[in-house]
Amino acid sequence: MSQLKESHTATSVELAVMIKAMLSRLMSLIGHFLVTSQQITVLGVTSPISVTNLTNLEVLNFNENEGFNFWQIPKNISSRLKKLKRMILSASTLQGPIPATIGDMTSLVDLEFSGNYLVGQIPKEIGLLKNLQHLELYHNLLSGNMPEEIGNLTELIDLDMSVNWLTGKIPESICHLPKLQVLQHYNNSLGGEIPGEVPQNLGQSSSMVVLDLSENNLRGPLLAEVCKGGQLLYLLVFQNMFSGNLPDSYTKCESVLRFGVSYNLLEGSMPQGLLSLPHTSLIDLAYNNFTAPLPITIEYPRNLSQLYVQVNWTSGIIPPSISRASNLIKLDLSINLLSGQIPSEIGYLEKLNLLLLRGNKLNSSIPNSLSMLKSLNVLDLSNNLSTGSIPESLSELLHNSIYLSNYFLSGPIVTPFVHKYQTPSRYVIGVPKFAIWGSR
Repeated sequence: MSQLKESHTATSVELAVMIKAMLSRLMSLIGHFLVTSQQITVLGVTSPISVTNLTNLEVLNFNENEGFNFWQIPKNISSRLKKLKRMILSASTLQGPIPATIGDMTSLVDLEFSGNYLVGQIPKEIGLLKNLQHLELYHNLLSGNMPEEIGNLTELIDLDMSVNWLTGKIPESICHLPKLQVLQHYNNSLGGEIPGEVPQNLGQSSSMVVLDLSENNLRGPLLAEVCKGGQLLYLLVFQNMFSGNLPDSYTKCESVLRFGVSYNLLEGSMPQGLLSLPHTSLIDLAYNNFTAPLPITIEYPRNLSQLYVQVNWTSGIIPPSISRASNLIKLDLSINLLSGQIPSEIGYLEKLNLLLLRGNKLNSSIPNSLSMLKSLNVLDLSNNLSTGSIPESLSELLHNSIYLSNYFLSGPIVTPFVHKYQTPSRYVIGVPKFAIWGSR
Protein backbone atom coordinates (compact mmCIF):
# COMPACT_ATOMS: atom_id res chain seq x y z
CA MET A 1 0.00 0.00 0.00
CA SER A 2 2.85 2.41 0.92
CA GLN A 3 4.58 1.67 -2.37
CA LEU A 4 1.37 2.41 -4.23
CA LYS A 5 0.98 5.71 -2.34
CA GLU A 6 4.60 6.71 -3.09
CA SER A 7 4.08 5.85 -6.75
CA HIS A 8 0.91 7.94 -6.83
CA THR A 9 2.74 10.88 -5.22
CA ALA A 10 5.60 10.63 -7.69
CA THR A 11 3.14 10.55 -10.55
CA SER A 12 1.43 13.70 -9.19
CA VAL A 13 4.74 15.54 -8.92
CA GLU A 14 5.74 14.52 -12.42
CA LEU A 15 2.33 15.60 -13.71
CA ALA A 16 2.67 18.98 -12.00
CA VAL A 17 6.13 19.47 -13.51
CA MET A 18 4.81 18.46 -16.90
CA ILE A 19 1.83 20.89 -16.64
CA LYS A 20 4.14 23.70 -15.54
CA ALA A 21 6.46 23.04 -18.47
CA MET A 22 3.53 22.92 -20.88
CA LEU A 23 2.11 26.15 -19.46
CA SER A 24 5.50 27.83 -19.76
CA ARG A 25 5.76 26.64 -23.36
CA LEU A 26 2.19 27.82 -24.02
CA MET A 27 2.95 31.27 -22.60
CA SER A 28 6.06 31.46 -24.75
CA LEU A 29 4.08 30.57 -27.87
CA ILE A 30 1.26 32.98 -27.10
CA GLY A 31 3.75 35.65 -26.23
CA HIS A 32 5.30 35.25 -29.61
CA PHE A 33 2.11 36.48 -31.21
CA LEU A 34 -0.27 38.33 -28.90
CA VAL A 35 -1.02 38.82 -25.22
CA THR A 36 -4.22 40.70 -24.47
CA SER A 37 -5.54 41.64 -21.06
CA GLN A 38 -8.01 38.74 -21.18
CA GLN A 39 -5.27 36.22 -21.96
CA ILE A 40 -3.18 37.61 -19.12
CA THR A 41 -6.01 36.69 -16.72
CA VAL A 42 -6.29 33.19 -18.13
CA LEU A 43 -2.55 32.67 -17.86
CA GLY A 44 -2.56 33.74 -14.22
CA VAL A 45 -0.27 36.73 -14.65
CA THR A 46 -0.76 38.83 -11.54
CA SER A 47 0.58 42.19 -12.75
CA PRO A 48 1.33 43.84 -16.10
CA ILE A 49 5.02 44.08 -15.30
CA SER A 50 5.37 40.28 -15.15
CA VAL A 51 4.66 40.20 -18.89
CA THR A 52 8.30 41.21 -19.37
CA ASN A 53 9.16 37.57 -18.68
CA LEU A 54 7.70 36.69 -22.09
CA THR A 55 10.85 37.53 -23.97
CA ASN A 56 9.52 36.37 -27.36
CA LEU A 57 6.61 38.78 -27.18
CA GLU A 58 5.90 40.69 -30.39
CA VAL A 59 2.49 42.19 -29.60
CA LEU A 60 1.41 43.46 -26.19
CA ASN A 61 -2.17 44.69 -26.02
CA PHE A 62 -3.65 45.94 -22.73
CA ASN A 63 -6.06 48.29 -24.50
CA GLU A 64 -8.81 49.64 -22.22
CA ASN A 65 -7.91 47.42 -19.30
CA GLU A 66 -8.43 49.53 -16.17
CA GLY A 67 -8.58 46.53 -13.84
CA PHE A 68 -4.90 46.90 -12.96
CA ASN A 69 -3.67 48.95 -10.05
CA PHE A 70 -1.66 52.03 -11.06
CA TRP A 71 1.66 50.92 -12.48
CA GLN A 72 4.65 52.35 -14.32
CA ILE A 73 6.52 51.23 -17.40
CA PRO A 74 9.60 49.43 -16.05
CA LYS A 75 12.93 50.90 -17.11
CA ASN A 76 14.26 47.48 -18.10
CA ILE A 77 11.41 46.79 -20.51
CA SER A 78 13.68 47.39 -23.49
CA SER A 79 16.17 44.73 -22.40
CA ARG A 80 13.39 42.19 -21.73
CA LEU A 81 11.12 42.66 -24.74
CA LYS A 82 13.60 43.13 -27.56
CA LYS A 83 11.28 41.59 -30.17
CA LEU A 84 8.23 43.69 -29.32
CA LYS A 85 6.68 45.33 -32.38
CA ARG A 86 3.39 46.62 -31.02
CA MET A 87 2.88 47.96 -27.51
CA ILE A 88 -0.72 49.05 -26.97
CA LEU A 89 -1.24 50.17 -23.39
CA SER A 90 -4.09 52.63 -23.89
CA ALA A 91 -6.40 53.21 -20.91
CA SER A 92 -4.52 50.73 -18.72
CA THR A 93 -3.92 52.88 -15.58
CA LEU A 94 -0.34 53.75 -16.50
CA GLN A 95 1.26 56.52 -14.48
CA GLY A 96 4.67 58.12 -14.03
CA PRO A 97 7.10 59.17 -16.78
CA ILE A 98 7.88 57.51 -20.09
CA PRO A 99 11.34 55.96 -19.50
CA ALA A 100 14.16 57.09 -21.77
CA THR A 101 15.00 53.40 -22.35
CA ILE A 102 11.94 53.24 -24.60
CA GLY A 103 14.31 54.44 -27.32
CA ASP A 104 16.10 51.08 -27.23
CA MET A 105 13.00 49.20 -28.42
CA THR A 106 13.88 49.71 -32.06
CA SER A 107 11.59 46.93 -33.31
CA LEU A 108 8.52 48.92 -32.32
CA VAL A 109 6.12 49.76 -35.12
CA ASP A 110 3.13 50.79 -33.00
CA LEU A 111 3.38 52.61 -29.65
CA GLU A 112 0.12 53.63 -27.95
CA PHE A 113 0.01 55.05 -24.41
CA SER A 114 -3.16 57.13 -24.75
CA GLY A 115 -5.79 57.59 -22.04
CA ASN A 116 -3.46 57.19 -19.05
CA TYR A 117 -1.82 59.33 -16.38
CA LEU A 118 1.68 59.71 -17.77
CA VAL A 119 3.57 62.80 -16.61
CA GLY A 120 6.77 64.63 -17.39
CA GLN A 121 8.37 65.34 -20.74
CA ILE A 122 8.36 63.13 -23.80
CA PRO A 123 11.89 61.67 -23.86
CA LYS A 124 13.99 62.71 -26.82
CA GLU A 125 15.14 59.07 -27.10
CA ILE A 126 11.77 58.30 -28.68
CA GLY A 127 13.36 59.63 -31.86
CA LEU A 128 15.53 56.48 -32.01
CA LEU A 129 12.55 54.26 -32.90
CA LYS A 130 13.47 54.11 -36.57
CA ASN A 131 10.66 51.65 -37.48
CA LEU A 132 7.85 53.43 -35.65
CA GLN A 133 4.70 54.07 -37.71
CA HIS A 134 2.12 54.97 -35.05
CA LEU A 135 2.77 57.13 -31.97
CA GLU A 136 -0.28 57.88 -29.85
CA LEU A 137 0.17 59.67 -26.53
CA TYR A 138 -3.10 61.60 -26.34
CA HIS A 139 -5.13 62.12 -23.12
CA ASN A 140 -2.26 62.13 -20.62
CA LEU A 141 -0.58 64.71 -18.38
CA LEU A 142 2.58 65.15 -20.42
CA SER A 143 4.23 68.57 -20.33
CA GLY A 144 7.16 70.51 -21.77
CA ASN A 145 8.17 70.87 -25.39
CA MET A 146 7.71 68.34 -28.12
CA PRO A 147 11.16 66.87 -28.85
CA GLU A 148 12.75 67.88 -32.13
CA GLU A 149 13.98 64.29 -32.44
CA ILE A 150 10.50 63.13 -33.47
CA GLY A 151 11.53 64.40 -36.88
CA ASN A 152 13.89 61.41 -37.10
CA LEU A 153 10.96 58.96 -37.26
CA THR A 154 10.96 58.70 -41.03
CA GLU A 155 8.47 55.78 -41.07
CA LEU A 156 5.92 57.65 -38.95
CA ILE A 157 2.37 57.74 -40.35
CA ASP A 158 0.24 58.70 -37.34
CA LEU A 159 1.27 61.18 -34.61
CA ASP A 160 -1.25 62.11 -31.91
CA MET A 161 -0.28 64.01 -28.76
CA SER A 162 -3.62 65.71 -28.15
CA VAL A 163 -5.06 66.64 -24.74
CA ASN A 164 -1.86 67.09 -22.77
CA TRP A 165 -0.05 70.09 -21.29
CA LEU A 166 2.54 70.44 -24.03
CA THR A 167 3.93 73.93 -24.62
CA GLY A 168 6.26 75.68 -27.02
CA LYS A 169 6.40 75.36 -30.79
CA ILE A 170 5.62 72.53 -33.13
CA PRO A 171 9.07 71.22 -34.13
CA GLU A 172 9.95 72.15 -37.68
CA SER A 173 11.42 68.68 -38.18
CA ILE A 174 7.92 67.13 -38.06
CA CYS A 175 7.03 68.97 -41.25
CA HIS A 176 9.63 66.98 -43.20
CA LEU A 177 8.42 63.50 -42.25
CA PRO A 178 7.93 61.81 -45.64
CA LYS A 179 5.11 59.41 -44.69
CA LEU A 180 3.16 61.44 -42.12
CA GLN A 181 -0.59 61.34 -42.77
CA VAL A 182 -2.19 62.08 -39.39
CA LEU A 183 -1.04 64.97 -37.19
CA GLN A 184 -3.23 65.64 -34.16
CA HIS A 185 -2.18 67.99 -31.37
CA TYR A 186 -5.48 69.53 -30.28
CA ASN A 187 -6.11 70.81 -26.76
CA ASN A 188 -2.58 71.58 -25.60
CA SER A 189 -0.84 74.86 -24.87
CA LEU A 190 1.31 74.91 -27.96
CA GLY A 191 2.29 78.47 -28.73
CA GLY A 192 4.57 80.63 -30.71
CA GLU A 193 4.43 81.29 -34.41
CA ILE A 194 4.63 78.19 -36.57
CA PRO A 195 7.99 78.27 -38.38
CA GLY A 196 7.85 79.92 -41.77
CA GLU A 197 8.84 76.69 -43.49
CA VAL A 198 5.71 74.88 -42.39
CA PRO A 199 3.33 76.33 -44.99
CA GLN A 200 5.67 75.24 -47.76
CA ASN A 201 6.56 71.80 -46.43
CA LEU A 202 3.71 70.37 -44.41
CA GLY A 203 1.67 68.62 -47.05
CA GLN A 204 4.46 68.59 -49.60
CA SER A 205 6.69 66.02 -47.99
CA SER A 206 3.71 63.72 -47.35
CA SER A 207 0.04 63.43 -48.23
CA MET A 208 -1.79 64.61 -45.14
CA VAL A 209 -5.12 62.96 -44.27
CA VAL A 210 -5.87 64.50 -40.87
CA LEU A 211 -4.55 67.79 -39.47
CA ASP A 212 -6.00 68.89 -36.13
CA LEU A 213 -4.17 71.64 -34.23
CA SER A 214 -7.26 73.03 -32.50
CA GLU A 215 -7.39 74.55 -29.02
CA ASN A 216 -3.84 75.81 -28.75
CA ASN A 217 -2.16 79.21 -28.88
CA LEU A 218 -0.69 78.92 -32.35
CA ARG A 219 -0.05 82.11 -34.33
CA GLY A 220 0.92 83.06 -37.83
CA PRO A 221 -0.61 82.28 -41.23
CA LEU A 222 -2.52 79.13 -42.03
CA LEU A 223 -0.79 76.26 -43.78
CA ALA A 224 -1.26 76.90 -47.49
CA GLU A 225 -0.03 73.61 -48.98
CA VAL A 226 -1.58 71.12 -46.59
CA CYS A 227 -4.05 69.88 -49.23
CA LYS A 228 -1.49 69.38 -51.95
CA GLY A 229 -1.47 65.60 -51.66
CA GLY A 230 -5.18 65.46 -52.49
CA GLN A 231 -6.06 63.13 -49.59
CA LEU A 232 -6.86 65.55 -46.73
CA LEU A 233 -10.11 64.67 -44.93
CA TYR A 234 -9.97 66.83 -41.79
CA LEU A 235 -8.55 70.34 -41.49
CA LEU A 236 -9.29 71.60 -37.99
CA VAL A 237 -7.41 74.54 -36.46
CA PHE A 238 -10.14 76.28 -34.47
CA GLN A 239 -9.52 78.23 -31.27
CA ASN A 240 -6.02 79.49 -31.97
CA MET A 241 -4.55 82.85 -32.96
CA PHE A 242 -3.98 82.24 -36.66
CA SER A 243 -4.15 85.44 -38.70
CA GLY A 244 -4.11 86.61 -42.30
CA ASN A 245 -6.29 85.45 -45.17
CA LEU A 246 -7.65 82.04 -46.00
CA PRO A 247 -5.29 80.62 -48.67
CA ASP A 248 -6.84 80.38 -52.14
CA SER A 249 -5.40 76.87 -52.31
CA TYR A 250 -8.11 75.69 -49.91
CA THR A 251 -10.61 75.80 -52.77
CA LYS A 252 -8.73 72.82 -54.21
CA CYS A 253 -9.19 70.71 -51.06
CA GLU A 254 -11.86 68.63 -52.75
CA SER A 255 -11.31 65.61 -50.49
CA VAL A 256 -11.98 67.51 -47.25
CA LEU A 257 -14.90 66.34 -45.11
CA ARG A 258 -14.62 68.77 -42.19
CA PHE A 259 -13.13 72.27 -42.38
CA GLY A 260 -12.95 74.25 -39.14
CA VAL A 261 -11.05 77.53 -38.61
CA SER A 262 -13.36 79.26 -36.11
CA TYR A 263 -12.17 81.36 -33.17
CA ASN A 264 -9.06 82.78 -34.81
CA LEU A 265 -7.99 86.20 -36.12
CA LEU A 266 -8.49 85.50 -39.81
CA GLU A 267 -9.57 88.35 -42.06
CA GLY A 268 -10.24 89.38 -45.62
CA SER A 269 -12.43 87.38 -47.96
CA MET A 270 -13.52 83.80 -48.31
CA PRO A 271 -12.03 82.34 -51.50
CA GLN A 272 -14.50 81.73 -54.31
CA GLY A 273 -15.19 78.03 -54.37
CA LEU A 274 -14.66 77.39 -50.66
CA LEU A 275 -18.40 76.89 -50.06
CA SER A 276 -18.62 74.64 -53.13
CA LEU A 277 -16.30 71.85 -52.02
CA PRO A 278 -18.02 68.65 -53.16
CA HIS A 279 -17.41 66.33 -50.19
CA THR A 280 -17.31 68.74 -47.24
CA SER A 281 -20.04 68.27 -44.63
CA LEU A 282 -18.88 70.97 -42.16
CA ILE A 283 -17.50 74.45 -42.86
CA ASP A 284 -16.94 76.52 -39.71
CA LEU A 285 -15.62 80.06 -40.25
CA ALA A 286 -17.25 81.61 -37.17
CA TYR A 287 -15.69 84.14 -34.77
CA ASN A 288 -13.08 85.67 -37.05
CA ASN A 289 -12.68 89.04 -38.77
CA PHE A 290 -13.82 88.24 -42.32
CA THR A 291 -15.08 91.42 -43.99
CA ALA A 292 -15.76 90.67 -47.64
CA PRO A 293 -19.11 89.40 -48.97
CA LEU A 294 -19.99 85.73 -49.08
CA PRO A 295 -19.11 84.05 -52.38
CA ILE A 296 -21.91 84.88 -54.80
CA THR A 297 -21.73 81.59 -56.69
CA ILE A 298 -22.09 78.36 -54.75
CA GLU A 299 -21.81 75.29 -56.97
CA TYR A 300 -23.85 72.38 -55.63
CA PRO A 301 -21.95 71.38 -52.45
CA ARG A 302 -23.90 68.14 -52.26
CA ASN A 303 -22.59 67.03 -48.84
CA LEU A 304 -22.60 70.35 -46.99
CA SER A 305 -24.81 69.95 -43.91
CA GLN A 306 -23.42 72.59 -41.53
CA LEU A 307 -22.29 76.12 -42.42
CA TYR A 308 -21.23 78.52 -39.65
CA VAL A 309 -20.11 82.08 -40.46
CA GLN A 310 -21.50 83.86 -37.38
CA VAL A 311 -19.75 86.72 -35.57
CA ASN A 312 -17.66 88.19 -38.36
CA TRP A 313 -17.81 91.45 -40.33
CA THR A 314 -19.11 89.79 -43.48
CA SER A 315 -20.99 92.23 -45.71
CA GLY A 316 -23.03 92.02 -48.90
CA ILE A 317 -26.04 89.83 -49.53
CA ILE A 318 -26.98 86.26 -48.74
CA PRO A 319 -26.39 84.58 -52.11
CA PRO A 320 -29.52 82.93 -53.51
CA SER A 321 -27.28 80.09 -54.71
CA ILE A 322 -27.10 78.91 -51.08
CA SER A 323 -30.18 76.89 -52.03
CA ARG A 324 -27.90 74.58 -54.03
CA ALA A 325 -26.62 73.16 -50.76
CA SER A 326 -29.59 70.82 -50.75
CA ASN A 327 -28.44 68.79 -47.72
CA LEU A 328 -27.89 71.79 -45.48
CA ILE A 329 -29.19 71.20 -41.95
CA LYS A 330 -27.67 74.07 -39.96
CA LEU A 331 -27.01 77.58 -41.29
CA ASP A 332 -25.75 80.34 -38.98
CA LEU A 333 -24.93 83.72 -40.51
CA SER A 334 -25.82 85.75 -37.44
CA ILE A 335 -24.04 88.88 -36.16
CA ASN A 336 -22.53 90.11 -39.40
CA LEU A 337 -23.16 93.07 -41.72
CA LEU A 338 -25.30 91.25 -44.26
CA SER A 339 -27.86 93.42 -46.01
CA GLY A 340 -30.55 93.16 -48.66
CA GLN A 341 -33.26 90.56 -48.66
CA ILE A 342 -33.60 87.10 -47.24
CA PRO A 343 -33.53 85.06 -50.45
CA SER A 344 -36.74 83.23 -51.08
CA GLU A 345 -34.64 80.33 -52.41
CA ILE A 346 -33.79 79.39 -48.80
CA GLY A 347 -37.24 77.85 -48.71
CA TYR A 348 -35.94 75.03 -50.93
CA LEU A 349 -33.58 73.79 -48.20
CA GLU A 350 -36.05 71.18 -47.04
CA LYS A 351 -33.65 69.53 -44.53
CA LEU A 352 -32.83 72.78 -42.72
CA ASN A 353 -33.57 72.64 -38.98
CA LEU A 354 -31.56 75.66 -37.80
CA LEU A 355 -31.60 79.06 -39.52
CA LEU A 356 -29.94 81.92 -37.63
CA LEU A 357 -29.75 85.31 -39.35
CA ARG A 358 -30.06 87.63 -36.34
CA GLY A 359 -27.97 90.72 -35.83
CA ASN A 360 -27.52 91.77 -39.47
CA LYS A 361 -28.88 94.58 -41.64
CA LEU A 362 -31.36 92.56 -43.67
CA ASN A 363 -33.94 95.10 -44.77
CA SER A 364 -36.65 93.38 -46.76
CA SER A 365 -39.84 91.60 -45.80
CA ILE A 366 -39.80 88.04 -44.51
CA PRO A 367 -40.38 85.75 -47.50
CA ASN A 368 -43.40 83.44 -47.41
CA SER A 369 -41.19 80.65 -48.73
CA LEU A 370 -39.75 80.12 -45.24
CA SER A 371 -42.99 78.30 -44.41
CA MET A 372 -41.77 75.54 -46.72
CA LEU A 373 -39.03 74.62 -44.20
CA LYS A 374 -41.01 71.85 -42.51
CA SER A 375 -37.91 70.45 -40.72
CA LEU A 376 -37.06 73.78 -39.13
CA ASN A 377 -36.72 73.76 -35.33
CA VAL A 378 -35.17 77.18 -34.73
CA LEU A 379 -35.65 80.32 -36.81
CA ASP A 380 -34.01 83.54 -35.62
CA LEU A 381 -34.42 86.68 -37.73
CA SER A 382 -34.26 89.12 -34.81
CA ASN A 383 -32.35 92.39 -34.69
CA ASN A 384 -32.43 93.13 -38.40
CA LEU A 385 -34.05 95.92 -40.42
CA SER A 386 -36.79 93.73 -41.85
CA THR A 387 -40.01 95.47 -42.83
CA GLY A 388 -43.56 94.48 -43.59
CA SER A 389 -45.87 92.05 -41.86
CA ILE A 390 -45.00 88.73 -40.31
CA PRO A 391 -46.24 86.12 -42.79
CA GLU A 392 -49.17 84.19 -41.41
CA SER A 393 -47.75 81.07 -43.04
CA LEU A 394 -44.95 81.01 -40.42
CA SER A 395 -47.52 79.72 -37.93
CA GLU A 396 -46.99 76.30 -39.53
CA LEU A 397 -43.39 76.29 -38.27
CA LEU A 398 -44.06 76.71 -34.58
CA HIS A 399 -42.65 73.37 -33.45
CA ASN A 400 -39.95 74.87 -31.26
CA SER A 401 -38.73 78.45 -31.53
CA ILE A 402 -39.13 81.45 -33.79
CA TYR A 403 -37.47 84.76 -32.92
CA LEU A 404 -38.58 87.81 -34.88
CA SER A 405 -37.90 90.75 -32.55
CA ASN A 406 -37.58 93.75 -34.82
CA TYR A 407 -38.78 97.31 -34.47
CA PHE A 408 -39.34 97.62 -38.23
CA LEU A 409 -41.86 94.81 -38.58
CA SER A 410 -45.34 96.22 -38.85
CA GLY A 411 -48.74 94.98 -37.79
CA PRO A 412 -49.84 92.72 -34.96
CA ILE A 413 -48.75 89.15 -34.38
CA VAL A 414 -50.93 86.98 -36.57
CA THR A 415 -53.71 85.17 -34.72
CA PRO A 416 -52.61 81.58 -35.50
CA PHE A 417 -49.54 82.21 -33.32
CA VAL A 418 -51.72 82.98 -30.31
CA HIS A 419 -54.72 80.69 -30.66
CA LYS A 420 -52.94 77.54 -31.76
CA TYR A 421 -49.94 77.59 -29.45
CA GLN A 422 -50.86 79.49 -26.29
CA THR A 423 -49.92 76.86 -23.66
CA PRO A 424 -48.22 77.06 -20.23
CA SER A 425 -44.88 76.02 -21.74
CA ARG A 426 -45.00 78.69 -24.47
CA TYR A 427 -44.83 82.44 -24.48
CA VAL A 428 -45.78 85.12 -26.94
CA ILE A 429 -44.72 88.74 -26.52
CA GLY A 430 -46.18 91.25 -28.94
CA VAL A 431 -46.20 95.03 -29.05
CA PRO A 432 -46.46 97.25 -32.13
CA LYS A 433 -43.51 96.52 -34.43
CA PHE A 434 -42.08 93.91 -32.03
CA ALA A 435 -42.59 90.18 -31.88
CA ILE A 436 -40.89 87.19 -30.26
CA TRP A 437 -42.09 83.64 -30.39
CA GLY A 438 -40.38 80.76 -28.64
CA SER A 439 -40.44 78.06 -25.98
CA ARG A 440 -39.30 78.56 -22.41
